[in-house]
Amino acid sequence: MKYLNLIFLLLSGSLFLSACQQDTVRPEDSPYALFPNGSILVQHEAITLPANTYDLTIQNGVITRHDGLDWREAHCLLESNTSFDSNQTLKSGEYRIIHSRRHHEETSLPLRMAGLMPVKGDATKIIVLTLDLRSEQNPSIVRMTCNDWGYYFDDQFLSLNQVRATLQPLFSIRLPGQQ
Repeated sequence: MKYLNLIFLLLSGSLFLSACQQDTVRPEDSPYALFPNGSILVQHEAITLPANTYDLTIQNGVITRHDGLDWREAHCLLESNTSFDSNQTLKSGEYRIIHSRRHHEETSLPLRMAGLMPVKGDATKIIVLTLDLRSEQNPSIVRMTCNDWGYYFDDQFLSLNQVRATLQPLFSIRLPGQQ
């Protein structure tokens, strides 16, 4: 009987420890991972911030106007703390990500636009990922905010790879320890 208890304890312990080894989701694919502080947003070419605006909208690697945006797809806004009287050229270079955070905002806008009203509460939400940035080349650029639509019953956020796909080829993202 003493040996059976020992065998049971060893088998259940090994089963418990092996369960910890089954997590195959990489942080870049997880909808819950944040960009670690010290990650780098790399701008690959010079881009123009239009006069009298505070942001640029990027979707599928292309700079687009707000009225040309496909709201069903993820998009990011590169944000300045200053509005200039003339067009400003943002030099290619690196932005250090000093902080990232995520949240969602509930909305029923798509249903209202379609002429339908939700039965109870809001049916959709806007998924938001905010990256606080610092750059020596472009000091007026302070933030990038990425948005996508989601459903209120779905607790998903944008994954790091989804953000990368939205920004490429204009931008890439390098995590700490990557070249």
